[in-house]
Amino acid sequence: MVASPRHATSYSRHLLRSAAALLGLGGLAAGVAGIGAVPASAAGRPAVTNLCAAATGAQVSAIVGFKVPNGIGSTNTLAPTKKNDGIGDKSLSCIYGSFTSEAALKKDVGLGYETFTRSLTPADFQKFFTQANSIKGLKISTYDGGFYFTFAEDGIHAEGLALFSGSHSSEAFVYTSTVSKAKLAQLAQLASKL
Repeated sequence: MVASPRHATSYSRHLLRSAAALLGLGGLAAGVAGIGAVPASAAGRPAVTNLCAAATGAQVSAIVGFKVPNGIGSTNTLAPTKKNDGIGDKSLSCIYGSFTSEAALKKDVGLGYETFTRSLTPADFQKFFTQANSIKGLKISTYDGGFYFTFAEDGIHAEGLALFSGSHSSEAFVYTSTVSKAKLAQLAQLASKL
């Protein structure tokens, strides 16, 4: 259902996990931000709605300009290993929408919040950008306090923003180009409350 770069390195997947969760880039149940591309219940794990109570569907809707339901949350833990340069994390991702079809994706929103086992260094970010920029369909650039990305593959377009503070990141992503970077930043700020 949701396209994802199959050749992304585990390091890139780890750092993009929550921001690209829905992109299949890593841990977010989707993108390299590592959350996952589908709601937890659709991925065979129990979905928990109260995990997302700090960022309601009404709050998200007010920012993006279209109605979304309350979020369905899932958590993920990644242990630090040699393969991911010793950077582990705990992430929470909240999916606002149905993810029932490619057409429905245009009204879906993802928020994520991650706590890393250590603060990320400039060298970590340099390595991440080098690896992420080699993923087909992914374009990534710096943004005040984090990074902005767009991803396109097989007719699916997504974009998102991740903001970093010490050993934490908050992310937001959408499957439409109608949400501005400023609104993505508002969503990422909202995600920091998760």
